[in-house]
Amino acid sequence: MDKNWTIETLNRMSLEEKVGQLLMVFFYDIDSIESHNRIISEVQKYNLGGVFHSSLTKESLVSFSSSVQKAAKIPVLIAGDYECGPGWVVDGALRVSRPMTRGNAGDTELEYNIGKCIAKQGRAIGSTVTFSPVIDLNTNRLNPDVNIRAYGEDVDTVCNLAVPYIKGIQENGMLGCVKHFPGNGATDMDQHICTAIINCSREEMYENFLEAYKRTFKEADPAFVMVAHLEVPSLTTEINPKNGRVVPSSVSKEIVTDILKKELGFKGVAISDALNMGGITTHYSRQEVAVKSILAGIDMLLVFNPDDFYLEYDALLNAAKEGIIPIERIDDAVTNILNAKVKAGLNVDMGLPFEDSVINELFTPGKYDKLSVDAISRGITLLRNRDNVLPIKDIKGKKVIVLSTFNPDEETLTVQGQELIVMRDKTPELLRKRGAEVQEYNIPLHMTVADIYEIIGKAKEADYVFFNFFIAPSWGIGTLIPNKSSLRFLCSDY
Repeated sequence: MDKNWTIETLNRMSLEEKVGQLLMVFFYDIDSIESHNRIISEVQKYNLGGVFHSSLTKESLVSFSSSVQKAAKIPVLIAGDYECGPGWVVDGALRVSRPMTRGNAGDTELEYNIGKCIAKQGRAIGSTVTFSPVIDLNTNRLNPDVNIRAYGEDVDTVCNLAVPYIKGIQENGMLGCVKHFPGNGATDMDQHICTAIINCSREEMYENFLEAYKRTFKEADPAFVMVAHLEVPSLTTEINPKNGRVVPSSVSKEIVTDILKKELGFKGVAISDALNMGGITTHYSRQEVAVKSILAGIDMLLVFNPDDFYLEYDALLNAAKEGIIPIERIDDAVTNILNAKVKAGLNVDMGLPFEDSVINELFTPGKYDKLSVDAISRGITLLRNRDNVLPIKDIKGKKVIVLSTFNPDEETLTVQGQELIVMRDKTPELLRKRGAEVQEYNIPLHMTVADIYEIIGKAKEADYVFFNFFIAPSWGIGTLIPNKSSLRFLCSDY
């Protein structure tokens, strides 16, 4: 690592520039080319350390990353959430199954190759950080936030797959980020809505959730750790005097500095989870959160308020000028961020996207289809097989009904601003290829009773009925229960 670049860069920065490095801001409109000049002006004005993107086209990200890196005084970290591959938020990129499926597969080579592909595609279009993998232990089956985003419920399963995934990412040009420290699997609450409470003993936390981090740090050296807005009474004694509750992990010095950095020896960037989450906004004002987080040991704030992120910036700058945040803490955080930029090679290539010919080759349609199919097929798990109906040996000419229900559905994704995400059931297509006579029905949230019973009547006449549930934990929903129309089908006399 080129520590000279870090030291030289730090030494020539003003206090204002250092404070800007502590912020990674989510700009929701990077997909709009017309917005790029405005966003880049904000990056320049505040010397932002990073930018987070959501759903967009690869062309938009290439254009933005090229322009912003050329304009920035210090190369900018560009991050995306690629838990299921960049294709989850970048049109036309690799998209793979959820970690729970891959946890069932247990294929370490597959995980390395997924990480490798994520890094190659992501880095080619200008992205440098992926907020993955999730290394939570899925110990509460009703967890509405983690659940299928986790590899499994025990340390070995999680670490055996997370380690090669991180290596695949970091050996191919991008940086990985493990989350959600200190462990967000043992709750049925969603920190997007409220502060999730982890009621595990200190012993349970160390033997399980923290052990996953300890092993991952030692074996894979991830560049980032995302600290969650969790109340963990067994790990912190600090009480918020406003509400008498334990302070969230993201603002707890006992958790971030004492446990993460000192006990577990993490030397990378500790970044907060998104600061617009109910898990932290129910405790403090935005300005209070910014200052308390940095004092707790957080190095970088993930700010989801692009229109007025200056509130966090001004709060940090004023606190530093007044001596509330020691300059040593600011310098320590900025040093960690600059070291991450060196680790990603930004001191050498500025994080610029690759040539068009390289991008086109990496995004060739069908290039990674086998990888996606392998990730799905190897993780398929048969839980019950009544009367040995599976496998179906001959479906040619059979009458088949396929019912599909999605949660989140199209309406919810649109409300969340994720309308580019399209979920589709391919079962009908595959059955038709095998000669079946297929009728397919989407089961949305809103259906009349008459419509439901009309479909039930057709199902009674079919040789086979496939009822497929595509239920994914999604932020801000807080439930894994199928929609009410689906429940009516399940409770019918069919």
